Amino acid sequence: MAYRKKADFILAHKPDIVIVPECECPDKLKFINDTPIPNDIYWSGSNQNKGLGVFSYGNYTFKLLDNYNPDLKTILPLAVTGGAFDFTLFAIWANNPQDKNYQYIGQVWKAIQHYDSLLKNERTILMGDFNSNTIWDKPKRREIILPSLNAWNKKAYTAPITNILIKHKAKKNIRLCSCIAIKINLII
Repeated sequence: MAYRKKADFILAHKPDIVIVPECECPDKLKFINDTPIPNDIYWSGSNQNKGLGVFSYGNYTFKLLDNYNPDLKTILPLAVTGGAFDFTLFAIWANNPQDKNYQYIGQVWKAIQHYDSLLKNERTILMGDFNSNTIWDKPKRREIILPSLNAWNKKAYTAPITNILIKHKAKKNIRLCSCIAIKINLII
């Protein structure tokens, strides 16, 4: 949350695209100092303080694909155009409290099933907060999710992606900011 307070740290790495889970809506984004303003923004969420933000700091623009499944609330299939090449970006914040059995990483599994035909495209990137942690592993989920991810990974194009974790003080604790930034020229 509060991307406006962390943007300078992330933008020092000059990313083309930044994905911010738990991001405030664009109306609340009031950047401080001389922070660069994004050229394009796609934001989705039902809470103005906590949604999924996708920001372009290059020539890239975003359009939600027509086959978006609203049941997978914060897994957004976006057409990314305007740069060196066009591609499909799945901006992910795996979090759906209404789906108790598949609240976190299970959302990614459901997305892989639903968007299978899109994932066959070599110019597809899945990026974001997968909310995957062994504390949520249950035998049923391990048997379903891991083989699906492994099967998808064998047929998918993989690319080096820069993950930037910004540490900042939150009261007495150090907290990691789960913003994800990508420099497109790393994957061309």
